Amino acid sequence: MTDKVITFKGSRDGLYLIINNEYELEEIKEKIQDKIASAQSFFQGNQNIKIKGTSLSEKDLEELIHWMEKTHQLVVTLEKGEAEKEFFSKPNPISQAPIEEGKTKFVYTTLRSGNRVQFDGNIVIVGDVNPGAEVIATGNIIIMGALRGIAHAGAAGNQYAIVVAFSLQPTQLRIADIITRAPDQQSFKPTCPEKACISGEKIIILPYYKNI
Repeated sequence: MTDKVITFKGSRDGLYLIINNEYELEEIKEKIQDKIASAQSFFQGNQNIKIKGTSLSEKDLEELIHWMEKTHQLVVTLEKGEAEKEFFSKPNPISQAPIEEGKTKFVYTTLRSGNRVQFDGNIVIVGDVNPGAEVIATGNIIIMGALRGIAHAGAAGNQYAIVVAFSLQPTQLRIADIITRAPDQQSFKPTCPEKACISGEKIIILPYYKNI
């Protein structure tokens, strides 16, 4: 299944995706979509795909993997070559952002409708945040469970703040002054924690498998 943009190649180790890095991410995603749509029977038995030899940026690679997992229910990994080792060893720019790391509030319970937690710093919820519950932090918000309620990180205007959860299905998600929400229907179950952060003028959701 050869294409000038992408190539799917089968081997004894599984199915590989080889990407021509001269193309933009949206064009790569479009070609993957076309390949899967035109050969559905081929992909039904190949749920595990390894990306091989790519030099996409870290942000584009994370977005591509998350899109393939979420849209097509595929399990996507990176071949453990030198490029991938370098990818995982790069410092995370988010972790170097000017967020106050030492001031954190821990909440050891699931938040239910009507519950509200607000803190000047970071908040860690050991449990779920259910619909009708609200979490507001001037720093990061980390949820050791599912986010189904409202979360507002960087509430004092810090656009470097992030929201991390095992599953992001918020009724409303806000970072600084940018707001988004989850799709109306989301049957996909993520295979790793998810991270929401600001990219450009919008909030994006990426897999958060680094350093875990």
